[in-house]
Amino acid sequence: MKWCRGRILRWFQGGDQPAVEGVEGGLSPHREERMHPMRIFYLTFCVRQNKIERKRFLLLKEDVPSIRRGIKMEIGYLGPRGTFSQHVAQEYAKALNASLKTYENISALIWGVYQKQILQAVVPIENSIEGSVNVTLDMLAWDVKLKIIKEISAPITHNLLVKNKESHITHVLSHPQAIAQCRGFLDTHFPNVSIQYTCSTAEAAQKVMIQQTNPKEQWAAIGAAKAAQEYGLTILRSSIQDHRNNITRFVVLSKQEMDKKEDAYKTSIIFSTENKPGSLYRILQILDLWNINMTRIESRPAKNQLGKYIFFVDFDGHWQDADVNDALTMIKRKTSFFHMLGSYNSLVL
Repeated sequence: MKWCRGRILRWFQGGDQPAVEGVEGGLSPHREERMHPMRIFYLTFCVRQNKIERKRFLLLKEDVPSIRRGIKMEIGYLGPRGTFSQHVAQEYAKALNASLKTYENISALIWGVYQKQILQAVVPIENSIEGSVNVTLDMLAWDVKLKIIKEISAPITHNLLVKNKESHITHVLSHPQAIAQCRGFLDTHFPNVSIQYTCSTAEAAQKVMIQQTNPKEQWAAIGAAKAAQEYGLTILRSSIQDHRNNITRFVVLSKQEMDKKEDAYKTSIIFSTENKPGSLYRILQILDLWNINMTRIESRPAKNQLGKYIFFVDFDGHWQDADVNDALTMIKRKTSFFHMLGSYNSLVL
């Protein structure tokens, strides 16, 4: 037993990797897969020796690259530096002692989790003014099989950022969601400016920073105060969003679902029904029958036929709760497509 444990420890620390014909530097993919129980053994040993916390063990036991790098969690967010996503990711990562990695767009960020480039991703999914982030919903429905392990709600304050306060603004740059959340302000104060969309609010600030000096035109960005600090810009107008109660809901995505530990949970599912009278009503009636509170419902095109839709539904409770589990069993029987995104708790910043 001591020999086995020592060999596993050396293997995870980068040594004692027997050469395999045709494979440089260690085990073949087949032997890597067979070593899976030994990885779990090693992580369990680390938990017992107080080398890692139990909650990190649950997240890391499937993530071999992170283990081999010294058991360091990596969490992705929509970059570059200075986005609202970065702020939320930093607050979330504090408790996990995790490092952060930026991605240029939401699609690349979600693929990063699915392809195990990172362990988790903090992704925007809904805004209180503009509604759902469609690319997030569509990828969760059609492209990847990931779990939501937490939701984080954060207040969003938009600012108008400029390089030179004295110049006349001719272009406003930002993410489409940010532009939409400030549409009233732009229509009132800058009705004739050119609007340009970027992949993030911080990218807009970055472009304003590197703009060449031109007395006839000046670009402005809509973004966070942190972006102004990050890129050396001036806040010309603060809090320019159309509604003061501007909240964005982020979700943390992972390949592995977390175990139930607390009482306050929410569950998210995706489903479609047959195109018959009362099909959706009969699904929602199941929630009512078990006295389960639905907190959100959203439809998206099914993409295979005009007029056909899939539904995203959130409700209170954990899938391991008896009533919720019974309700989900009945819903599965009455749907033509069903996928559970997971049960998770909430964090409000």
